[in-house]
This record gives sequence, C-alpha cells and structure tokens, in this order.
Amino acid sequence: IRNFFKFWKLHLIRIFSSSKTKFTQITLGILAALFLSVFIYEEHFFNTWRHPLFSSFFAILGFFMLLQLSRLSAFVCGSSIGILWFYWIGLSFRFYDLTYLIPLVWIFVALIFGIFFLSGKRIELVTISSFKDDFSILSIAGSDNIA
Repeated sequence: IRNFFKFWKLHLIRIFSSSKTKFTQITLGILAALFLSVFIYEEHFFNTWRHPLFSSFFAILGFFMLLQLSRLSAFVCGSSIGILWFYWIGLSFRFYDLTYLIPLVWIFVALIFGIFFLSGKRIELVTISSFKDDFSILSIAGSDNIA
C-alpha cells in the first residue's frame, strides 16, 4: 500500500508542477470545475442512481485540485464553474425575448467568477507566504530561547 501512495504522490506532483504548458493549465482548470460540478449534474442526469460517496469523492478531488492550480488554471476553473453553475441566468433572458443577450450574460458571468477565483488564488498565496514567514520567525525565536 505504501508503494501505491508513493506512486500516486509522485504522479500528482508531476501533474501539478510549475513547468506546465498553457494547454495543460487550461485542461486542469476545466477538469477541476467538472469535478466540483459533479454533484449538480449527477442529481440531474442520474436521478435514479444517487451515491453520496461518488459526489463526495469528486468534490474532495476538485477542492484538492483547486488548491494546487496555477493562477491561469484558477481563472479557467472559476470561469467554467460560472458557466456550469449559473448558465440558467442567461437562459432566463429568453422569457423576456432577449435571447440575443444570452451569450453576453454567459461571458459576463464567466469573467466575474474567473476574477473571483483569480483574486482568491492571490489571497491564498499571500496568506500562505505570510504564515510561512511568521512560522519561520517563530521557529527561529524558539531555537534561540532553547540554546
């Protein structure tokens, strides 16, 4: 079992390494958005077969991927989630005979959610780096007190 986890750990590190092409980053962003959207579409398409473990597994995997994504991937993930979760906002324009605005609303929602996820990634990086700096200062201060 240890070799199994070691194998997957090495492959996950290679997948999420910083030397990725833009195509790989976009693909990982879309894949994370799909994993985070499984619970919605499972409810709709597989109404007779509901398995909470299935949705939970993909949600945890999606959140893991979201935390590991680069900034471009986070923007793509947020845009994809905006479209996958909130497409109905644009579709509601058909009831007011504004069907020509549907693609514009989808693009607007995708941009807004992409910016949300991009700014969240920036806040995450600042928080992690400040925590690491505080931790290193505390460990240095602690080692001086011991010696």
